Amino acid sequence: MRYLYLSLLLCISSFSYAQTDTSLKVECATDLIWAREKQTNPTFEQHEHQLQLAISAKKTSKVNKKVATEIYQVPIVIHIVNPGNDPSFNFTDDDIKRKLKQTNALFRAQNVGLQFDSRYGYDTQIEFVLAVRDENGDCTSGINRIDYSTNTEYVNNGLRVTDPNGGILLKPFMDSLTWDTSKYYNIYIVNKFYNNGSAGFAYYPGAFLDGAVLKPNAFTSEPDTNLAHELGHALNLYHTFEGTDSKTCPSTLYTDGDKCADTPPYLGPSLEKDCAKSELINNCAIGYAPYGIELSTNKYYITNLMSYSYVACRTLFTTDQKDRMIATLEGQRSTLLTKNGNLSLTPPSAPSVDFTMENTTSCLGTELTLLDNSSCIPNTYLDDFTFNGTTALWTITNGTDVFTSTERNPKFSPKSTGLYNVTLTLTVDGLGTFTKTKENYITVGEQGTPSTCSFGTFDKVTFNYTVSKFEFNSISNDTGVRENDIKDFRCEKLTTVYSGDSYELAITANSAGTRTNYVKAWIDFNNDGAFDISEMVFADKLTATGSFTSGRLIKNIIIPTTDVVTNKILLMRVMSQVESSGTLDLSSDDAVPNDGCFTDNNTKRFDIEDYGVVVLDKSTLAINSIEKSTSWEVFKKGTTTTVKSDGFMIQNITVYDLVGRKIFDSKKINVNEYNINEFKRNQILIYKMTTNTGAVLTKKVMN
Repeated sequence: MRYLYLSLLLCISSFSYAQTDTSLKVECATDLIWAREKQTNPTFEQHEHQLQLAISAKKTSKVNKKVATEIYQVPIVIHIVNPGNDPSFNFTDDDIKRKLKQTNALFRAQNVGLQFDSRYGYDTQIEFVLAVRDENGDCTSGINRIDYSTNTEYVNNGLRVTDPNGGILLKPFMDSLTWDTSKYYNIYIVNKFYNNGSAGFAYYPGAFLDGAVLKPNAFTSEPDTNLAHELGHALNLYHTFEGTDSKTCPSTLYTDGDKCADTPPYLGPSLEKDCAKSELINNCAIGYAPYGIELSTNKYYITNLMSYSYVACRTLFTTDQKDRMIATLEGQRSTLLTKNGNLSLTPPSAPSVDFTMENTTSCLGTELTLLDNSSCIPNTYLDDFTFNGTTALWTITNGTDVFTSTERNPKFSPKSTGLYNVTLTLTVDGLGTFTKTKENYITVGEQGTPSTCSFGTFDKVTFNYTVSKFEFNSISNDTGVRENDIKDFRCEKLTTVYSGDSYELAITANSAGTRTNYVKAWIDFNNDGAFDISEMVFADKLTATGSFTSGRLIKNIIIPTTDVVTNKILLMRVMSQVESSGTLDLSSDDAVPNDGCFTDNNTKRFDIEDYGVVVLDKSTLAINSIEKSTSWEVFKKGTTTTVKSDGFMIQNITVYDLVGRKIFDSKKINVNEYNINEFKRNQILIYKMTTNTGAVLTKKVMN
């Protein structure tokens, strides 16, 4: 099945498929399409022969040491083909960047927990980068959002992949969207495949079409590794179980399988969903030791990204898989590389400097990561990302402590509490130096009094009786419908609110059968480590309707102005309990204990999650900009708010309240002074303005 110097037979137009439940398995129709392609594509054997020669040459070349240090950066463009009113498409550009960071970390073997030997958990030296130059030579985000809501066939049936009847034809669909495949690797996010439960597929180099096609959950599900899986196919990797039938152990001859010697034979495709089974013996690989290391335990296929194991188990590429992908980038896909003249990753004009953090409020002692979110400049979103001709300098200070870094996406650990200003300076060869400062951007707080509650035991194995999502101000946290547990997110998921203001709290609860899930939430406003009735901010319930039921429970919370401790990280707890009765009084201890605690050992079904909340006194809030910018101002006269620039034209203005709701949006203004008559007085608003040069400026002001 596997020997080092003989590589996989090229599946020129094969697909890799995933079932609807992509958290469990991936299903593939590769063999069928591969067999057909072999018969019809005259270049099949030629491509494979050339690929094999390239791999062999690389292993014996005197310049191999130089190649070993090169980082291969592949420009990608992501086409998001939105069918319209589909909430699964409500993911942001930042969601895409987080998934790209995760995918690049897999290819660079960062944060890999399992490294068995020198050939596993291998850094492939490959990174994927959103293109910064489009086909017309202009700046691009590399993210192309397309409204397909008027295409009824697409909305109802999606793409035609294997079934000859329904859905829109794949070739004209892709042809209408594809950017030059010699300069960009195209990824398409679509709503569905007609009569096919797949999660996605990818073409191999040289096929009559090119690109990867995936469903939205490839970008919205945190553990999902299907994007990395499909990009492996894009660079000539087969499934690790290629050539098997799940009944008898496959051959170990080089003419079968994926042609990577360090991926062992096994009864595939394995739909293994238990990572813990990685230490069991794979009977097909007993004695199989192509490099002197016997690959007889399940871990050698369960953890491979090209397997069909549970997505959270799949974290690794092997040395032979890396060699195949590098040979492909030096061969069939060489036109994608900057060193060969591709300008897709070369900034065509000045970048608009910007940066973000997952959470700008943090506990003292927590390591924080800043993300360079500048436009028109390449980024893999890895901490140590570098790109020739671009340098970065970060300065982070609270007036006492100063932290600097030259990494594009640095980590730092605050040494003291306070409000931190952040400045990012980018220098781009041939274009100049560009700077942006956000004042008081990071709040580092001291943790308040910990909970005095000591929990008893409860039923942690009952699925579907949980809180699966918590949304409050800047916090949006998915915790899964299968996880009954006590979870402490105080320093991982926390937010800042202002006394006297109102905020929406949304809790997604789940139940099954005809049981009722009762939910309560508290904020320890007086910071005494315990909850009482006056600190309860939420009480609601969800009753199942004969099967699994999920519902979003919503309430507005007003932060008190008295008897509340400010400038400390206060404990916020959400707690749910499932009962067979749906008629319990919401305010009673029978629904959920009113003190947010239970001490007795029992078989009740609880789910407990803790978060952090910093309350600031609005009366002491400075009316400063959150970004250092003297080139424009916002001021109010009577009932009119005026936005005025100095030396440039205002193109767009968007205004948000502190909860993040968009309350005003005006585009294509093209003036240097703009009046708005829609806002109430004495509220804090975020003004976001785009200039005629493409710069994006933001101010936080008291209106």
